[in-house]
Amino acid sequence: MEPPPFGMSLLYWITYAEVNNIRAYKVSGNPKPKKEAALVMIRTVLIGLVAIIFLSFGQTSLKVGLNQIGGFSLTLGISGFLKLLETPWIIAGFACYGLSSILWLDVLSKLEYSLAFPMIGLTYVFTLLIGRFFFQEIFGWWRVLGVGSIVFGIFCLVRSGSGG
Repeated sequence: MEPPPFGMSLLYWITYAEVNNIRAYKVSGNPKPKKEAALVMIRTVLIGLVAIIFLSFGQTSLKVGLNQIGGFSLTLGISGFLKLLETPWIIAGFACYGLSSILWLDVLSKLEYSLAFPMIGLTYVFTLLIGRFFFQEIFGWWRVLGVGSIVFGIFCLVRSGSGG
């Protein structure tokens, strides 16, 4: 199989299980049949992407909430903590984090750790875009190059497949 174009790494990841017949999922030590393993891989990667999106939304909600209340410091003590719990955006951020964590449990239970965990690096892409277009942050090419390096690293890990 030809290597995918750089931007096609996610599609490659989704189809990798079927094309290369890797074991994507185990139950009681018995690998699933090839087609079922591919379907589990697709479902798991999609759940992972949803978890990553919720993680990014959670971070964004926390930032909006902190901007509303003027920030947070551990030196504020219990009153500062209670102020956090009274802020709807903060509560929404924690809820998104919680949902993301629950979804991520499904991902971790089905994929190899060294293949699943690098997916979290995609949050850098989402947060860069959210920072630029939602918070109007200005950044230079070094930041873009840094996030691009992370994406390239994820691409390399995906290309390595299972144990390769």
